[in-house]
Amino acid sequence: MNTLAVLLILAGAWVLQSLLAMRQMMAFRRRLAGLLHAPGAGYAGIGVAAGKMLPGVMVVLTTDPAGIVIRSERMKGLSVFAGLREFPELIGADVQSLASLGTSTRYKGRLRTAIEKAAKQVLERMAKDQVLTPETRNSGGGAMDLAVEEGGDNALLGSCVVIS
Repeated sequence: MNTLAVLLILAGAWVLQSLLAMRQMMAFRRRLAGLLHAPGAGYAGIGVAAGKMLPGVMVVLTTDPAGIVIRSERMKGLSVFAGLREFPELIGADVQSLASLGTSTRYKGRLRTAIEKAAKQVLERMAKDQVLTPETRNSGGGAMDLAVEEGGDNALLGSCVVIS
């Protein structure tokens, strides 16, 4: 096999991989748009825990305005064939409890990290959008236990998508 043939095979593999990655990204964006516009949605957060040579994990949480998860999906894998899949185990959970799962949970490693990151992103946006006081803290029936004062040292700031 000559050098030109090897280079053409490598170039073809690279183009194919690029096309498949683009297809994966387009499918992810469509699925994410559906999550962000779910009925009753208030906030959304995306948590990513990448692995070097191991599969990475991405978790997308959509909550109602009170911080209760109404939709959740995850993507796990190394290849361009990985896609978002329903993750019903988190539906109905309070985002505050998901933000600090700790070590005594059934979710281990990168999955736990991705869940915690997504939940923290939602909490940061909730804290940025409103001042949570003892009066407003449990108004949604959730177990939110977060005290944030406007301009205080413990104010959480971050970015995530707000659905209005």
